Amino acid sequence: MSKVTVMNETNKDVIRVLYENGFSLKDISEQKYLIIADHEEFNNSCFLAKDVNELEAFIEVLTKDKEESK
Repeated sequence: MSKVTVMNETNKDVIRVLYENGFSLKDISEQKYLIIADHEEFNNSCFLAKDVNELEAFIEVLTKDKEESK
């Protein structure tokens, strides 16, 4: 598993290499919550939420989907 974390810094060479290798890059500086999942049907998934309302809506859908799949 690879992880690249750069806070408050932009390295154009790193961004170029990642982009050329299929990574989708997003500025998350305005996001309050970052959820990274690596289990079940969410392998290598990422969810960004700008506030607690978006986070709660995500959790509600996640819980509902899990209950319906039982």
